[in-house]
Amino acid sequence: MIEDANWYLLFWPAFWVFVLVVLALWWIPTQVARKALNGRWRSWVLAPSIPFQISSRNAWPFMFAAASVSLGIALLSLPAEVLGWERARQTVWDLFFAPWAFVILSFAWWPLWLSPRWYRSWGQAGGTRETNPWMEEEVAIVQAKEPSKKRAKQLADIERCAEILRGLPTPGGAAETCHGDLSEETA
Repeated sequence: MIEDANWYLLFWPAFWVFVLVVLALWWIPTQVARKALNGRWRSWVLAPSIPFQISSRNAWPFMFAAASVSLGIALLSLPAEVLGWERARQTVWDLFFAPWAFVILSFAWWPLWLSPRWYRSWGQAGGTRETNPWMEEEVAIVQAKEPSKKRAKQLADIERCAEILRGLPTPGGAAETCHGDLSEETA
């Protein structure tokens, strides 16, 4: 096994550039999916459907999550490549394609049982692109919280959802309306 190792990769600058690119490609969809699915940013459910999507509810954060899992699996191939473990590398790349089945599935349908609790509750209550993802009880809970950065972001998202549903323009324009503020880290 050791004689099959590809140690030279560790000293090849292009390998490290590739590693950094794959890490960035993994990190971006991971952050987008996390911010969209954790329940603090919900205005994404009101965004128009993406091309070829026939589902009545938005599922693109689930696509990002599946892509993130797939790219995370791809990262596992790097040690196998360096160590020359061909069977392990092939197994990892075989697993790489499994999450993409969920991406394809999400164009037509996404099972609510695979969704976060807030999305599941919203969907079971008949949630569509025309209904507010913030239930009245949840809005009351957020409004009753002590002032904090998290509360401020949730209140901004609640207002953004209300504006979208009223058809009013938002301060950040269409991109802000559909995609929220991804630049700041939420606690």
